[in-house]
Amino acid sequence: MNFSKRIEGIAACIDPIQVIADIGTDHGYLPQLLLAEHKTQKAILTDVNEGPLNNAKNTFSADSPVEFRLGNGLEPIFKGEVDACVIAGMGGELIRSILEHDPEKTLSMSFLVLQPMTEQGILRQWLMSNGFEILYDAYVYERGKIYEIIKVAPHEANCILGKSDDVFSVPTDDLEFGYRILARSIEAYQIFLELRFKKYNAIYQNTKSADYYEQAENALLKLQTIEKIKRQLET
Repeated sequence: MNFSKRIEGIAACIDPIQVIADIGTDHGYLPQLLLAEHKTQKAILTDVNEGPLNNAKNTFSADSPVEFRLGNGLEPIFKGEVDACVIAGMGGELIRSILEHDPEKTLSMSFLVLQPMTEQGILRQWLMSNGFEILYDAYVYERGKIYEIIKVAPHEANCILGKSDDVFSVPTDDLEFGYRILARSIEAYQIFLELRFKKYNAIYQNTKSADYYEQAENALLKLQTIEKIKRQLET
């Protein structure tokens, strides 16, 4: 089966483990790929709705080492039952609410791979303020869209998984632009920067009159930050 670049990008961030949970699984393509690549021995697929779980059941044969559980967020998972989890394809605020609902359970995992569709900077800030270390940010470009993948580990885990000198440390405190960019993602990250530049330049051009000073000032700061990052990438 051919998998999307987004699914392959998430799978590339998974270290070999015994049991993984896919929260909000949809069709179950990610755990299917992880099992095929022998990156996990068992997968627990959860979703808040029965429809996606039924779709996922059609992805696997009857003897596949998978379980399907209906429930919200991490509620269907018991503490210590999984080594890691993936939460992908949701807004950053929703991912944050899932993680903070049961901190003890969340912090018991070796690592988490998160793929927020929105509010990525807000999610990064929350993670860094609530017991997690960002191991790296991976970027995937597919069909005109950029997907941001954040791999984190609880500080208490003293986890070295995913840590590497082969990263680009983003020279800004503005977490909208990532934190530690995985080297293999630099090309996609540069596309991300160009798209963000176009976005904020359009905002600046449309708001630089006196009536929209605050919006224009914010957009200008974003443009200056992007230029700073680009200069650092060139060194």
